[in-house]
Amino acid sequence: MNLQERQSLPVLWLYSFSVALRALPKLILVGVGYVIAGVILKKIIKAVIPTIAEFMMRALISAGASEWSLIIHVLGFLFIIWACWQLY
Repeated sequence: MNLQERQSLPVLWLYSFSVALRALPKLILVGVGYVIAGVILKKIIKAVIPTIAEFMMRALISAGASEWSLIIHVLGFLFIIWACWQLY
């Protein structure tokens, strides 16, 4: 069916539904894959962030960092995590 045969509004409307129904399984697959990847990424981040934060705190305290320096470093670390989360 070419474009000239689809000039009436009801025919175009029905054709748009048929196109959407053909794309639906792929859209569902992409959505499910996206959710699964998000859940896995969230679990990895929840496991890794405390370890990195603890290591960073120990390194800063052992280096003789002041309280303000420690606060600024932790806030910077949290900002980086937030920025990465926004990219996701």
